[in-house]
Amino acid sequence: MCKAAFRALPPGTHGRPVRGLFVLICLLLAASVCLDAQASQPVEKTLTGCVIDGQFYHIAFDGDGKRPVRAYRIRLRDGTALAPYEGKTITVGGMLLPGDAFRLKAGTGPVVESRTCSESFRKVINKEFITGYVVEAHKAARRKAFDEALALTGKALEMDPGYCETYIDRAYIHYLRNDPDAGRRDLRVVMDRRCPDREGLNFLIMGDVGKILVRQGKIAEALELYRMSLEACRSGLCRDAVNKDIRSLKNPSPK
Repeated sequence: MCKAAFRALPPGTHGRPVRGLFVLICLLLAASVCLDAQASQPVEKTLTGCVIDGQFYHIAFDGDGKRPVRAYRIRLRDGTALAPYEGKTITVGGMLLPGDAFRLKAGTGPVVESRTCSESFRKVINKEFITGYVVEAHKAARRKAFDEALALTGKALEMDPGYCETYIDRAYIHYLRNDPDAGRRDLRVVMDRRCPDREGLNFLIMGDVGKILVRQGKIAEALELYRMSLEACRSGLCRDAVNKDIRSLKNPSPK
């Protein structure tokens, strides 16, 4: 389904589809239905997470069960008032339904696990907000609404100025806007390791930025960016794509 949708995308800058944005959206859609896939039928679950801005976010952990890796917004179906739990960590027990909806077990309510939401929980919840801002920013950039796009990435950076991926996204928008100096400043933040959180770097967006640098004759900068992207790779798909970009610098296509 994603491949068919990709072929149907209108051309992006320089006649190419904006691959990074498309894949980012596909990954978000895949992640958003993760709980849905488990709950195509009601499944008995106990969920733990935080109430932020009146919404309950369930926190998922890595395979070892030690590190929070993802937050899912859960819709409580029984009308439970969440205002008393704002900013707290709670646990709910009941049935997980399709659409990340949840029905509490009859006669029960949320159990407060902590009067605060831990920093590690808030970090993954914030990334859900950040991802939403960035996706909308890329959509705005496709419409050439660059001021709107930059305002959205600005909101994302205000939420977490240490998240490197957002600087890459904003750099890409600056380059699309024909502001290479601003784009280069954002890239340097990441290349010089001035942002601590380097997880989740989108190698496709970085590849698109690298191709812009190549067209501008900035081969050394493009190579530095590709090597940084390769360092952040966590999959064979990523490594294959980035190595192909690196090889293209050594063996440029004939004009």
